[in-house]
Amino acid sequence: MLSLNGASFVKVNAGFLKVEKAPASLCLTICGKYVELPALPPASQVVSVSGLS
Repeated sequence: MLSLNGASFVKVNAGFLKVEKAPASLCLTICGKYVELPALPPASQVVSVSGLS
């Protein structure tokens, strides 16, 4: 994982595609490249939504 200017990126590999339930054939195009991850809500919101607060 890489963080740059507040954005997070992950280097895609076959394992990442499997976890994301993406087709294995996509690896030919994207494996070895970095993709930006969507922004996550602040931790306080996650705790609140999950009922742990």
